[in-house]
Amino acid sequence: MKWMFLLFVSVLFLTGCASQNDSTEHPSGVTVHEINPDKWTHITKQNLLHLTQVYDLQPLLFTKTVNIETKAVSRSHPVLTINTRHAEHPNRILAQFLHEEIHWWTEIKAKEVDLAIKDLVKIYPKVPHAKNERPYVTYLHLIICYIEYKALAHYLGSKEASNILTYVMKKEKLHPWVYSQVLYKDFAIKSVVEKYKLLPPPL
Repeated sequence: MKWMFLLFVSVLFLTGCASQNDSTEHPSGVTVHEINPDKWTHITKQNLLHLTQVYDLQPLLFTKTVNIETKAVSRSHPVLTINTRHAEHPNRILAQFLHEEIHWWTEIKAKEVDLAIKDLVKIYPKVPHAKNERPYVTYLHLIICYIEYKALAHYLGSKEASNILTYVMKKEKLHPWVYSQVLYKDFAIKSVVEKYKLLPPPL
């Protein structure tokens, strides 16, 4: 009877751990951790992993560890984390995921990015930015969001890429000025990005 009790306790312990963090390794090499798993983290995970099967995302996987958390703020570091607000919209999940991956890419290309930002400062001497952020963040996002658009256009076509960025800009109010430049006045950003070879292959 004692061993049955210990087995029961062990099962409860393992079940409890699984409820806090559910991890899945995938043939694509992406490892997804559900933080405080729920219905929405599961749907988001399944859609993200499906995207890695539908599209060849390998060239844009600069980190392969992903956290999915329902109420998290999406971020690139220290672990790429996305929330579940787009759980039932795979193309928006792709945009969210690629945006954070591109943050990692700009770290790899840090020297080129710094030079590109110096050029962008000359083109845009004043840029809007949050009170708790430096203007540098806005300049960096001009590069990141432009590459995000090019990546989405590569996988989904330019029309769907524009639709997604318009949704993010108007409905979610994320980087509205930056996305407006990318969508309607991209010629300046394009010239700088191309000058410093900041588009990752195969873009």
